[in-house]
Amino acid sequence: MLGTLKSTLLQSPDYEDGYKQMLCAVEYAGAYEDSIEFHSFLLDKNPFNALAWMNLGYAYSALEKYEAAGEAFGFAYAIDDKNYDAYMEMGEILIHQKHFRRAVIVYKQAIALCGVSIMGLHKLGFCFERMSHYKTACQYYLKAIDLNGKDATSFYRMGVCAMAEKQFRLAIQFFNSAIAIDDSDENFYLDLARAYKNNNQLTKALRAYRIATDVAPDLETSWVELIAFLLEANQMRTAEQITQEALLNITTPRLEIFNLGIQYTLNRKKTALKLLKMFVEQTKGTKPSLLFKYFPALANEKDIIDVMSNHI
Repeated sequence: MLGTLKSTLLQSPDYEDGYKQMLCAVEYAGAYEDSIEFHSFLLDKNPFNALAWMNLGYAYSALEKYEAAGEAFGFAYAIDDKNYDAYMEMGEILIHQKHFRRAVIVYKQAIALCGVSIMGLHKLGFCFERMSHYKTACQYYLKAIDLNGKDATSFYRMGVCAMAEKQFRLAIQFFNSAIAIDDSDENFYLDLARAYKNNNQLTKALRAYRIATDVAPDLETSWVELIAFLLEANQMRTAEQITQEALLNITTPRLEIFNLGIQYTLNRKKTALKLLKMFVEQTKGTKPSLLFKYFPALANEKDIIDVMSNHI
């Protein structure tokens, strides 16, 4: 496949679909070094080939060679100043490098030359978020909503901004607006739960955590935060029930720690110590801080310390 595409592009270096097909083939095969060599060869023949610069940038980016990737995407939009994808990719590189001010310049340039897009507004908003300029970020999210009133992402990001400024009631409104548009994203419910918790609306927080686990039962974060929430409320038996449910869907070290810690706290010490022994044998070198973070009282239990000392 790659060989055929190379031959095609060598014969027809302006064949746009060929570069798209090459990009897909390279990604499928993971042939990024090969892609760099081939597109560099094309650029030696014609350094004004914006399509080759794009594919070169994608290959460098996949190999986490971000400086080289940024240089390639920069050449791509220098050659074709209407190359929207080049601006977007350059912005992503700069965000990855935490060069948010430079990314803002690139995204604004894209909008000036290629027109306003919801994605461009999202990216600008995100950059200002990362620079803690939350009001400016929200201005861009509001512009995106003006373009599409059903833009759940912008409502959600405004909720994140409100959370950062500890405006929890406002965050709750934004998160609920996002959920009203898209009720399939666990992050919307997870952040809604955090906002309710910070606003001391604990029953609503519990409900939002529960929905987050229902929406994405195979993801750890919602389960962990829900169980930690129940432990803080001293709802040990409910925490046990939720932990067992979580372990039916996903097994992670933190969930295993919750399970053995809860068993010990409920005075099922023999079961807990057996689980602890299995855990430390399977995770050699694991520090005990994870257990003691959620169950600090266990740091003073001799039998717990003995198992850890013998197996770590």
